[in-house]
Amino acid sequence: MKTRLNHKTFMGVIFIVGLILQSSTFAQAIAYYSATVKNTDNQPIENVTVNATGANTVSTDAEGKFLVSFTSLLPDTSGGNTTYASLTFSHPDYDTLNKVIFISDGDSILGGTITLNTKAPSKLVTVSGNVKYENDQPVQYGEVFFLNTNNSLKNVYTTTDEQGNYSTQIDTGSYYVRSKALYRQDAAWAYRYVYYDSSSNLAEANLLNVSSNITDLNFIHKDLQVGSISGKVIDAETLQPLQEVAVSVTSAPLTDSSLIGTDSNGNYSVNVFEGTYYLFAYKPAYQLLYYNQVPSIFDATPVTVNSDNLNVTGIDFSLPSQTDGTNSISGFVYDEDTGLPIANVYVYAVPIAGGNWTESKTIEKSTDDKKLLKTDNNGAYTLGNLRNGAYTILYHKDGYLSSFYGDKYAWEAASVINLTGNTNISNVNANLKPMESFGGEIAGSVNISNSGSTLSGTLVSAFNSSGDVIANTISEHDGSYLIPSLLNDNYTIKASKVGYQTSEYSQKVTIDLNNSPVIKNVDFSVITTNVERANNDIPKNFSLSQNYPNPFNPSTKIEFSVSRASQVNLKVYNILGKEITTLVSKYLEPGKYKVNFNASQLPSGVYVYKLTAGSFSNIKKMIFLK
Repeated sequence: MKTRLNHKTFMGVIFIVGLILQSSTFAQAIAYYSATVKNTDNQPIENVTVNATGANTVSTDAEGKFLVSFTSLLPDTSGGNTTYASLTFSHPDYDTLNKVIFISDGDSILGGTITLNTKAPSKLVTVSGNVKYENDQPVQYGEVFFLNTNNSLKNVYTTTDEQGNYSTQIDTGSYYVRSKALYRQDAAWAYRYVYYDSSSNLAEANLLNVSSNITDLNFIHKDLQVGSISGKVIDAETLQPLQEVAVSVTSAPLTDSSLIGTDSNGNYSVNVFEGTYYLFAYKPAYQLLYYNQVPSIFDATPVTVNSDNLNVTGIDFSLPSQTDGTNSISGFVYDEDTGLPIANVYVYAVPIAGGNWTESKTIEKSTDDKKLLKTDNNGAYTLGNLRNGAYTILYHKDGYLSSFYGDKYAWEAASVINLTGNTNISNVNANLKPMESFGGEIAGSVNISNSGSTLSGTLVSAFNSSGDVIANTISEHDGSYLIPSLLNDNYTIKASKVGYQTSEYSQKVTIDLNNSPVIKNVDFSVITTNVERANNDIPKNFSLSQNYPNPFNPSTKIEFSVSRASQVNLKVYNILGKEITTLVSKYLEPGKYKVNFNASQLPSGVYVYKLTAGSFSNIKKMIFLK
């Protein structure tokens, strides 16, 4: 039986075919979407910019019509069963609109009418005030930041003058306002924040509703006392004191505070303001260690100086000699937006097979000979004394998106560097993207599944509704994390650490700056990706075995064979081809291996696992039944 097209549908088909034929990309496109954009008075809107994931950016014509030609669709599937795409409609005179459409490979969809709301007229008002310390001294050149709760209105940043005064113009609306002040006394310095209504954090801050000029929006920062942190550094083997050891005191958030050297008796003492600090000790030919005897800042135990304990003693270090390998990695870190080098970036070499991280030890001598940097002023870093093996690199600096080497936010997708002895690899560069200066927050903790142990050093990232990483952070020594700088959106949160399956939080997390700017208890329980070598026999061929048991609940074993040293990847997909997790991403020697897969956080169903090693690839199915 044939279906008749009515006149309206027929003319729509003729229209979309005509646009396709006019499109310069129709030969490469796999799907098309067309519609007409109008205002609330049913009038067409010209020059609306239409952005779509996996498609060209287009503008509406005089009749408000557009055609989007998709060259790829999300999510990326192996079977061509992609079902949706995200579009954004923007115009300076109208509110931005985000729209999700359902579209598959081969579709040509005529979407009807899309209506945009006219923007409310902007009204600028003047806000001014004064920022000072409790002792009435002005906060000179301090920052005052206005975070608008409406994404379509701009945020405003201004600074105070020598008298602590500021004045700026902002749109009418609702804002969170934050003042930042610098404390300095001799070599001690620190930054502290105060929010509107004298709150110390965003969760407790109140909104400022601005409808007219404000002349007395003032801030008072508490007076902080100066205390000290002191201790001793010894040689771990001889137990003798070590002199001329560089001891760095870093405040939280991670900003360099001060650096001092040990005396002939291995003692040091450094003055600091009240606050929380991380310390590390480093001397050439010795391992760099943080307090308490850990190799990375994310595992370090923080030291707190407050009015009840202004002079903290006994922060000691025992440094083992550096007996690592003969390889090195070096490169530069740049700002993705400006192309300029970034100083003070933490750079870590992370072994893919597990083991201690190695931190960049680039040193730059300043005029007072007391400046120790992560990356130097040219953005350069060097990772030395690396053992043979496979590594990826982790780059981290507050205010920027942390990432693995290759600009990746999941370690399984990161680029891998293989070191084989006396290897010196240069130009391992990174481009870090700046985050928003101020925004909402998502907080929680990362734990290891089944054991309950906390997991530090985990990269936790917030992906917006378009799939872009907007902000991220790294979990601390107790597994806690806080992602800052988030605007209104529904976020997907993922946690990634080498040796563990990158995990996605079970539901979207919504930041609504008007009602819920801080979301807590977004907790992860991640699963290890430990690969167990079954025996030392060298197989003749690569192979992938059927999992056992099968069906399973909730875990199963997967065995595979590696006939020659290779980069091996073992991934799990759902039946639609969407990647669920990476079980293995390692450079493995020849042998037979087995790995455990735990599906306790997944729904029942059929899953696919795929092994790739060099040119070898094999796929098998498994069934999870709760």
